Amino acid sequence: LSDLGSVGVWQWKSSYQNAACDGTHWQLSLSFREQSLHSKGDNAFPEHGDSDYSTASSFAYFLNALEKLTGLKGIR
Repeated sequence: LSDLGSVGVWQWKSSYQNAACDGTHWQLSLSFREQSLHSKGDNAFPEHGDSDYSTASSFAYFLNALEKLTGLKGIR
């Protein structure tokens, strides 16, 4: 979790929106030490204003870390 700062996760906005009616909806509430984050998106992701995100983005990094931490596959 301490690596999240190095990729900018703690700087995510509270909301990311894209006007499309269907697609991906996500929400994250995270607390670590003195930091907390509440962020969500509807067809939009941090670092991108559209319905896709780069595999090198902080969002992709977070999803990969979450898969490793939980052992769950296919979170993306």
